[in-house]
Amino acid sequence: MEIILVDDCSTDKSSELVNQFINNHKKDNLEFIHIRNDSNKGISYSKNQGMDVMNGEFFFFTGSDDIVLPNRISEPLSYLQINQNVDIVYSDIEIWHESKGKKTKRGFPAEMSNENAFLFQLKRSYFWSGVLFARNKVKLNFDENLSSAVDYDWYFNQFFKGRNIHFIDPALVSYRMHSNNTSKNLTKSKGNVDRILHKYDFQKAYHQFLQNGDIKKCEVNLSFAWYYLSLGELDQSLDLLSLDSSNSIERLFLKGLIYVAYQDYDHAAKYFESILQKSNTMPECLNNFALCKVFNLNDIQGAKELLRKALQGNPNYLDAKMNLQILENALFDPSHLKFTDKPLRNTLTHIENYC
Repeated sequence: MEIILVDDCSTDKSSELVNQFINNHKKDNLEFIHIRNDSNKGISYSKNQGMDVMNGEFFFFTGSDDIVLPNRISEPLSYLQINQNVDIVYSDIEIWHESKGKKTKRGFPAEMSNENAFLFQLKRSYFWSGVLFARNKVKLNFDENLSSAVDYDWYFNQFFKGRNIHFIDPALVSYRMHSNNTSKNLTKSKGNVDRILHKYDFQKAYHQFLQNGDIKKCEVNLSFAWYYLSLGELDQSLDLLSLDSSNSIERLFLKGLIYVAYQDYDHAAKYFESILQKSNTMPECLNNFALCKVFNLNDIQGAKELLRKALQGNPNYLDAKMNLQILENALFDPSHLKFTDKPLRNTLTHIENYC
């Protein structure tokens, strides 16, 4: 085993502790490479440095604040040895909310499979470099010009280079949520996601998935409708949704969001209301319907009742909590109200300030 430690110009005793650890763990079958940057270069630069010098047949990453769980190596290694056609495998994660003392498994969507995972990745990122395990031959630099969403970009870069990417269900890493997580900067993250979605030939991928007989066309169109909404191309998103006549909750929710983006709150309200007739406790739908009442009818009291109901269902739901606080101020600014633009995960990633 080869362990490469990249110290990105730490200002504490990290470098000293690393050297002590290396001296105390010398073994014939264990090699350490210790790299120290003379200035702070960032996590992508540091990962790229490690890949530049590595010699192993397989590789994986571990961040300084991640906790490696049992089977972190053996389980994905076994998977790649059995599945020789797979280049990269990633696992689930255990999320540790330090301030709350809570540990929860994030979980993948029940409908997600290795065949359609790309389509789910278009909706939101399920891939994180801290849980990947890959063959040396697919090492690929991370984009050092992105301040966040770097793993999102790396996934698509690998996909469009023809890599076979699979996932497995076990949580093999405990990921600490704290005040310095880069993914919590929502404004920067959205800007970087927009750059990434313009970077690759997604139209080519769309036609490839349409020709895949194992995946339903309505599933492809729905995922790419989310893609176009992310780009702000609302007409294209609606056009794809019009190709399917079903009224699934996800499809109705997406239509509501499109009309919110058009600032047509009357139409948006009808879609959110129709969802609540099927599932009257869906917190993100209650939140969005409440804001439609504010913008379309100026019904502040009705909106507050809906937001309280959303918080009964999910007390940690930050959008509803903040929107309710705003509406309780008689001189509130409507521009501060926030629609939830994706269905919530089963497990919130950021309890204090999730995105």
